[in-house]
This record gives sequence, structure tokens and C-alpha cells, in this order.
Amino acid sequence: MRSVSVFSWIDKWRRIARTMRVPQPVRAQIAILASIAVADILIRTADLPNPAAVTLLGVVTASFLDGIRGGVVGTVITFVYAMLWFWPVSGYTDEWRLGTILISGMAMSLLVGGLRHRFEVLLRRQVELEKENEHAAERERFVDDLRRSEERNRAFFELAGAGFAEVDAITGQFLRVNRKLAELTGYTQEELLAGRTFLDITHPDDRPLAQHQYDQAKKTGESYEAEKRYVLKSGEVKWVRTSIRAVRNDRGEPEFSAGIIIDVTETHQARQALIDANATLRRLVDSNIVGIATSRADGTIDEANDAYLSMLGYTREEFLTGRINWREITPPEFLPIDERAVAEASERGACRPYEKEYIRKDGSRVPVLVGFATVPTSKVQYIAFVIDLMQQKAAEVRERAARAEAERANRAKDEFLAVISHELRTPMTSILGWATILAAGTDPATAREGIGLLGESARLQARLIDDLLDFSRAVAGKLVIHAEELDLSALVHGAAANFRPVAAERAIRFTIDTPPEPMIVRGDQQRLHQVVWNLLSNAVKFTPREGSIEVVLQRTAGEATLRVSDSGRGISAKFLPHVFDWFAQEDLSTTREFGGLGLGLAVVRHIVRIHGGKIEAFSEGPNRGAAFVVRLPIAMGERTAEIKPAIALEE
Repeated sequence: MRSVSVFSWIDKWRRIARTMRVPQPVRAQIAILASIAVADILIRTADLPNPAAVTLLGVVTASFLDGIRGGVVGTVITFVYAMLWFWPVSGYTDEWRLGTILISGMAMSLLVGGLRHRFEVLLRRQVELEKENEHAAERERFVDDLRRSEERNRAFFELAGAGFAEVDAITGQFLRVNRKLAELTGYTQEELLAGRTFLDITHPDDRPLAQHQYDQAKKTGESYEAEKRYVLKSGEVKWVRTSIRAVRNDRGEPEFSAGIIIDVTETHQARQALIDANATLRRLVDSNIVGIATSRADGTIDEANDAYLSMLGYTREEFLTGRINWREITPPEFLPIDERAVAEASERGACRPYEKEYIRKDGSRVPVLVGFATVPTSKVQYIAFVIDLMQQKAAEVRERAARAEAERANRAKDEFLAVISHELRTPMTSILGWATILAAGTDPATAREGIGLLGESARLQARLIDDLLDFSRAVAGKLVIHAEELDLSALVHGAAANFRPVAAERAIRFTIDTPPEPMIVRGDQQRLHQVVWNLLSNAVKFTPREGSIEVVLQRTAGEATLRVSDSGRGISAKFLPHVFDWFAQEDLSTTREFGGLGLGLAVVRHIVRIHGGKIEAFSEGPNRGAAFVVRLPIAMGERTAEIKPAIALEE
């Protein structure tokens, strides 16, 4: 191997000399001159026996560089130069020695040229052998690498967690499939390779798009990814993600396609579930059934639906300017409750719903029920559900008021039963007592007094019974009136005449102010007389000695307005709204002191409403008097024999 290396080195320099493009005679002369120069130096510095022999180095060099031909040319040139150069130097006179140069040069040319040719053959063979050995080693390494790569590819192909397939570019039939793809589709590898195409296991609805994408990939040679459905052998449908690339042959034609198939059914279902959940949430938000907002712990509201904004009195444009912050619209006393809810949501993911208030844009407050949860993607963001409790709170207030009213009505009924039993028993006791006294006999004066008291008790009991009958008719809606045109001024004066003696006896100032002309209304004279009589009776009953009663009748905006006012006990502000209710009595002490069933004013209101009018009560409070105002429509000239009530009893 060392000799080959030397030959290789020599051959390299020889090739370099040849590449210099110097003609062969010139190269030989250069070699000879170089040899003669070396010989001359040696002759002059050392005593050489045969300096001409040194010049043969040029012959050897020429024959080595250019073969036998170069050696012969070198020999001739050496012989000529030896005669011209060395003859006077050497002093030799033997001509045969110069002949040795010619003969030796020829011999050396043949010998060195032959050796050179042999060395070239050996060198060429050695180089070829070395190259062949190197190529064989490279082929062996390549085959080994190819084998290992094939084994790795086969192992990866068969043991990979994804499905792999090679598909014929023309027919679309499977050429090669791995075990994972067979498991995914439910077919065996043999069944897939038995002429089935990738379209055979593709869902019918996805086949047109799959074929189009595959054709485009064959044209462009670019890979593509797509999601589609596979129909398994069992008929089940699965979603898969495919990555496909077309492989071309040496002519640039599509030969087959390689693909990776991954089962993404669970991912697709999760994504679809998320889409459905988001759509459901969006429908809930857009439905505006409840207020919904997303916010941050610092109070910033990122998104809100119309129900939430309407609850606070803000418009969508105002919200987009960032003017709403849930901390700023929360009253200070509710902020600690919010902080506890935020801490609970941060720990548990959601807080329990709680009640609070918001400050509306106009400054008013709205009670709300709030519940919120943390957004999974961030621990500092929340989605809140807010329900307006305004109507609920108002309903609760109404319910409490109705309950209180029902309880008051029940108490009033109980009190009414006690009152009616007392009021009926009092005249009956008087009647029975005086009947017993008169039956036993007595003097004429006592008899006259008893008869008078018997009549008074009977009249009192008759009024009580009339009130009860009127109440019964009103409850049944059978309180009938006989309408006619009548002078309300005359009716008022007629009713007032009954109370003047009582007023005079108690030193009560009784004044009546009516217009000089008649005040004509249409109505039932008896029932309207009952209205005026009840109002005057109450005024006289509740006015103390030396008090005053004023009756004023006037025309106001097409209505007859009757006002009866007194300076008596007055009505408390608490009882004033209930003064016309059935069984209404301010307290039992009033009943015991003044008597009555508490039905008179309720019957009066019912009669006034039947006549198309209305009645109101006014009082500045206890011991400051009271006033009752009745408004009736003035008659327009029509005459009707009889009308029935237009309004039934109101509970």
C-alpha cells in the first residue's frame, strides 16, 4: 500500500507537469539542463570519477515523465550537451565513454519507460481496486442503512399510534395499510387491501370534497390536511383527520399517495359540545330572560346583554364607552357581600346566589339576585347572572299588604258581629223592659214615657235592619234605583230639617248654602235622601256641643257637588283610606259611644257609584273635623222610568 501511495504521489506530480502544457522536447531539455546543472555543481565541488553519468539523471527523468519516446529524445539531447559541456571540463580523451552515454541513455530510456508503463498499469489497477473496495464498502453501508431504515420504517408503520396508508394514485385503492388503520376502521388489513379504495370507507356526504382534495393534491404535488368521516365496518361513524401527500415517479407522474389518519372523534365531539354550549349560552344571553354580564375582579364589565343594561337604565352606546363598573354601581353597604362572593367563587369556581342592590343611571336603586362563576380560562374573570327583583319585591309588598288587609277585614267582620249583636240587643232590651213594665200597669206619665221609648227603640232597630238589608242587596247586586229628575237642593233642605232640632239642642251651628235655582239630577229620590241623611247623621253624631256643621251645594264643571263638613272628632290618617269599607269602624269605643254598624258610609258610596258619581272623605286628623264631598252628574233632560245599578259591590 506504501508503494501505491508513492506511485500515487509521483503520478500526481507527473499529471501536474502535463497540465502545464509544455511540449515534450522542451520538457526533456528542461530535465536535461537541470541534470547537467546538478552534475556541473557536483564536478566543481567534488571529485567525481564519471561526471557524465550524472547527466543520465535527465534521461531517467525524461523517460519517467514522457515514457520511452521522452527518454530517447533526452538521451540524444544529453549526448549533445555532454560533448559541449563536459568535454573541456572532464579532460577525458576516451571517446568510448561518450558512447556509453548514448548506449546507457537508450537502455535507461527503455528500462525506465517500461517500468513507468508497468507502474501505470499497476497504479491504475490499484486505484481501481481501491475505488471498487470503497464503492463496495459504501454499497454495503448503504444496503445496511437501507435495511435498518426499512426496518425502522416498517416498525414505525406498524406500531405507530396513528393510521398509515399508501394509496394508488390512479385507482385510489389501498396498497399498504398498518394495523392501527385496520383497528380504526374495523376491517382487517387483508380486507382493506382486497381492492377497497379510500372513498369506500369515506362517509357518502364527504366523498365529493375528499375526491376534489385528492385530485388537487395529485396535480400540485402539495400535501393537505382535512377532517372527514369514516364509516366503519360496523356502520359506526367516526371523525378522522387525514394528512395526505402525493409521491411522484422519475417521470414526474403521481405514483401513489401516502397518508396519516388520526381518530379525532372525541376531539370533534368535545369541540361540537363546546360549540353547542356556546350557542346555548349565546341564545340564553340574547333571550334577555335574565341579565348576563362578564366582568373582572376590578369591576370592569367586558360584555352585557340588553336585559342587564335595561335593568341599570343604560343604553348599549353608553356601555360601549366603558362607563359601567359593577363596583361603582354597587351601594357601599353591599360591597363587603360582593367581596365575600368573589372570594368564594375564586375558591370553589362559583358563588351561591345572593341579594344585593344596584344603583341605576337615574340614581334609583334596583334589588337584584346575583350569582356568578369563574371563567375556566381565567381566574380573574367571571360570568354573572342577574335577576331583577323589583317586581318580586313589589309583589311581596302587595302580598303583605293584602295579608294585612285580609287580617283587618277578618277583624272587622269579627268586630261587626260583636257590634251587630250589641246594637240589636240594646233596643230589644229596651223594648222588652218597657213591655214588661207596661204590662204590669203604671201611672199615665210613666206609660207615656215608656211608649215613646218603645217607639224610639223600634225605629232604631228598623234602621239597623234597613242597613243590613241594604248591605245584603248591595252584596247580591240587587240594589235597584228608580231614576227620575229631581231637585237636589230641595232634597238637601228636606233631609237637613230632620237634624235641625238636634243641632239646636246641642248648640251646633248648622248652616246650609245652596244655589237659588234648582239643581236638577237624575236619580232615585229615596236613595239620594239616604245618602244625604247618612252624611248629616254622621256629622251630627260626631260633632261636639257648640260645634259647627256646614252643608254646601254648588255646580262645578257640569257636576253637582255636595260638601258636608263638620268640626267634630275627625278621622285619623291611618283609617281615612278605609272609611268607606264594609264593616269599617275606627275603634270599638266609637261604636259603644255613638252606635252604628259601620255600614252606612259603605252603602252611601255604593249608591253614589250607582248614580254615576263619586264620594271622597277629607280630614286633617283626630279632633280637627271631617268633610265628605259627593259629586253627581247634572241631568241632561232625559227621563227613564227605572235603571239598575251599573256597578256591583266591591270587596
